[in-house]
Amino acid sequence: MSAANYGGPQVNPAADWYNDWSSRTPLVTRYTLQTLTVLYMFSWFSSASMALINIPYYTVFKFEIYRLILAPLFVDSFFSLLFIVISFSSMGARLEYSIGSAQVLALMGTLSLLTNLLFTFFCFLMATFGTYEALFFQCQGFWGVLMGLIVIECLESPDGHRRLFFLPTPIPTKYYPLALFALFTMFGGFNLGMALSMAVGFAYQKGYLDMIKPNSATIQRWEQGCLAQFTLRQNYISASSAAGAGAWSMEAPSGDGAGASPFAGIFGGGGGGGGGQGQGQPQGSHAMHGQQPGR
Repeated sequence: MSAANYGGPQVNPAADWYNDWSSRTPLVTRYTLQTLTVLYMFSWFSSASMALINIPYYTVFKFEIYRLILAPLFVDSFFSLLFIVISFSSMGARLEYSIGSAQVLALMGTLSLLTNLLFTFFCFLMATFGTYEALFFQCQGFWGVLMGLIVIECLESPDGHRRLFFLPTPIPTKYYPLALFALFTMFGGFNLGMALSMAVGFAYQKGYLDMIKPNSATIQRWEQGCLAQFTLRQNYISASSAAGAGAWSMEAPSGDGAGASPFAGIFGGGGGGGGGQGQGQPQGSHAMHGQQPGR
């Protein structure tokens, strides 16, 4: 007989799954996915989340600058949200264990800000040449961050192949972002914001944005200052405890196996061990160690 018949506590599989997921997912990845899900559900009942979308006219003439950062938080499609959850749950968690929560937050903020700045610039450029409706084009959704991350990942580890959904032939890894973009364009039309996100990711991986990357000293100041309260929360990965390349050899948060970190070379590693989560640290590469001293 069930425990309920004896007056024992009832088991809630959904709550058990959520608690288990929360306990093994690092802070920034967890907060990001939770925020996207809550705002998507909120959009069923209210259009207030439309205020997050980067529409150049409102961003500039109404001085609603916050749209440049918050636009990725707007998700208007269940299938888009589902794919983001599937992709970012594993990618974001391993990346965060590898380089730390603050560095992941800085990376996503950089991708969002630069993508939306470029989008706004191109829309005003089109308006200058007579396409005035471009001022009301929209840049929205987490793809403005996720596509940049995918480009960085694939360029850092370009060898090998990947399968793209239902396609029977594997795609060379270095061409995977372009194939994914082509597939989205085929079914949803050209997306300027997504294309710009890929361009920003390319520039980031090639070291063209090294001057704006926060170094370890800057990250430590953040963790002692504005992020101090967050460092006390469950599964916050500090810069000193980031596991480096070892984070990619441990069991994936989704339960899948893991290989060597495609991000390890671009970001380098943190301090030793990451709480026993991984072994060893990467040697690092030009993308991290070639940056300028702290700003």
